[in-house]
Amino acid sequence: MESITVAIEAAHKAGEVILRHFRLPQEVHLKGPADLTTQADQEAEEVIVHTIRGVFPNHEFLGEEGHIACQDAENLWVIDPLDGTRNYSLGIPWFCVSIALAVKGRAVLGVVYDPVRGETFYAEAGKGAYLNGKEMHCAQKTDMERAVAAVGFLPARHEENPRLGIANAHPFVSYDRSHTHHGRCCFESSLCSLRARGYFLP
Repeated sequence: MESITVAIEAAHKAGEVILRHFRLPQEVHLKGPADLTTQADQEAEEVIVHTIRGVFPNHEFLGEEGHIACQDAENLWVIDPLDGTRNYSLGIPWFCVSIALAVKGRAVLGVVYDPVRGETFYAEAGKGAYLNGKEMHCAQKTDMERAVAAVGFLPARHEENPRLGIANAHPFVSYDRSHTHHGRCCFESSLCSLRARGYFLP
C-alpha cells in the first residue's frame, strides 16, 4: 500500500475519533502556558500510529501527544492529531488532523484532513497537491489589493510573540482586501493553495 494512501486512511480514522468526542464533556489539560490537550488528541494520535504502524512497522513517529523518534530516523511520521485544540475544546468547528512523512530528513508527503467538512488536502513531492482527489493549483492573482490572505499568529504567551506577533503582521493585513485567522496553522496553509491568496505567519 502506498504511503499517501495509508496517511489518508489514518487521518480519516483520527477524524472519526475527534468527531465522536466533539462537544461532549471531556477534560482539557495544559501542556504549556498556551498548549492544550484533550482525550480526543491522545486517542486520535494512537489511532494514527496504530494504522500506519500496521503497514510500516519499522517507521518511527514524532507526535504532538508524546511519540518521540530518534534523531536519525530514516522514515519519520510527524503528527498533529488535532490541530486547533483550543477551538475544539470550545466547541468551535475549526480544527483538523495533520500528518507528514519525512524520508532521510526530507518531507515527501503531507495530509491535512478537516473532518467537519469532509475535506482532505494532500500532496506528495513532485506529484502536485489535491483536495478530495481533485488537483489544486496556485491562484494567478498578483494584486494584493484584491487578495484574501490567511494569517497565523504565535500564542499570546509565546516568548517570541512581542517581536513576531500582531505588530509585524499589521502592514500585511492592512494591505490585502481581507484576511482570516482560524487558529489552525496546517489548515490555513492548505487554504492558501486553494481559497486564500497567501499565508502569513509573523
